[in-house]
Amino acid sequence: MSICKNCGSEINENSKFCTKCGTPVEKETVKKETQKTVEKKEEKPKKEIDPREKKKRTILIALALVVLIGGFSLYSVGKSMTSKEKLIESFATALEEGNASEVAALLVPADPDTIIVEKHIQPLLDHVEEYPGYIEHLVEELNGANEGLSGFKRGEREDEEVNDQQFYIRKNGKKYLFFDNYEIVAQEYFVRVETDYDGAVIHINGEEKGTYTEGDITYYGPYYPGKHIIKVTYDGEYTDLEEEVAEYLMYETYSEDIVDQDIYVELGGDYAIVDSEYYDSSIFVDGKDIGTMVGDQWDHDSAIDGIGPIAEDSKIYIQKEFPWGTIKSEEVVVGDVGYYAYLDLDIYNDTLNEQLVSAITKYLEDNEKVIESYDMSIYTNLIGPRYTSEEEYINDAIEDGKHELLEMKKIMIDMDSIEVYYNEHDDIYEANINVRYSFDVASYFDDDEDVDLDNLDYEDNLIQFKAALIYDPNHYDDRFGDEWLVSNLLNIS
Repeated sequence: MSICKNCGSEINENSKFCTKCGTPVEKETVKKETQKTVEKKEEKPKKEIDPREKKKRTILIALALVVLIGGFSLYSVGKSMTSKEKLIESFATALEEGNASEVAALLVPADPDTIIVEKHIQPLLDHVEEYPGYIEHLVEELNGANEGLSGFKRGEREDEEVNDQQFYIRKNGKKYLFFDNYEIVAQEYFVRVETDYDGAVIHINGEEKGTYTEGDITYYGPYYPGKHIIKVTYDGEYTDLEEEVAEYLMYETYSEDIVDQDIYVELGGDYAIVDSEYYDSSIFVDGKDIGTMVGDQWDHDSAIDGIGPIAEDSKIYIQKEFPWGTIKSEEVVVGDVGYYAYLDLDIYNDTLNEQLVSAITKYLEDNEKVIESYDMSIYTNLIGPRYTSEEEYINDAIEDGKHELLEMKKIMIDMDSIEVYYNEHDDIYEANINVRYSFDVASYFDDDEDVDLDNLDYEDNLIQFKAALIYDPNHYDDRFGDEWLVSNLLNIS
């Protein structure tokens, strides 16, 4: 409010004249009065603040600061814990500790439809145990690797974006809303195993996977980087073969996340030819009769097939049953004879010698009796040409009225001269042996008078001959059994 200078009455601020006396109101006066009024208002005493309100405000400000600082700290910690470096550090630690479950949890497969479990990690841990320095190399690779592109396969990227590594870092979206989500991607392998023989069984890391067939394109997997044990076994007709190799799926690099890997495991072995004079000899491999004879190796077209497959370190021998016992050849290692083995049978033994000596002695003893009696039926082991010539000699003596008396003195058999062979055509065994035979002989005729048999004159005789004997296992002449028979005598001058 203003004061009128003329009458002292109060005037409204917006009035131009005093309502009492009509005196005009000066603007300057109004301005000054307004300023005074303002100054009066400013000079009013300040209101006192409640101490409790002040404390409350202080606490709220402090809490806000704590929240702000704590949030920043949590963000920093979260960023650190989810960083690429922290992921790589955790991965390296799990590898050093051999913690398969932790390693499996830190890896993601290249194929999102597969899952990495502990058994997939063991080959990697085996490799790390064998080569501990690999961890340091891997950490350097991961720290220096370019980050991949989320959701892309390697084969879908531009060439400059490809990381030819078995493990690589990939950024895939956000973690906890705020942080980059890093992943370690493991390259995947699918393995095809080839080998020498159809029917071989394939084992990978101790698990039987399947049977090999030539031309088969089956791939087993997935497998991940590491040392993988590939074993192939073959249960053959003649021998068992086995080969085990360590395949390191990690040293070659590929531009694809998923790799088809072909592995060839050589079982070795081959087809061996066993030859011998005795085609009906049984073949033994590593001490086992394989049910095949030497002659069975040749088919109807006379093409040599041999036996196999058979391992290089397998041992072979042949064996045959003879009338004088079982004869076994020397045993040879297949690899030492170059897959062709000619095996000879040393068929001479003490039993054979005894049989031949017995046959010759028996013949000569019978011959002494036949000469005295002219009875050919006394012969128990004489056949063939010699039987015929003896019969002719007896008949002539009877016709001439001649009689002879023999006294055997000594039989000497040259054991070094024995020769035995198999007559395939007649299916008999034949033997030759040199003999020296000394005896005394006396003779007389029916026409002689006053013959004193006790006082006959005996003459010394020594003859040398080669005795020919045969052994007939099939008993074509049913008069005889399993024995050597004398078939001929050839004089030796």
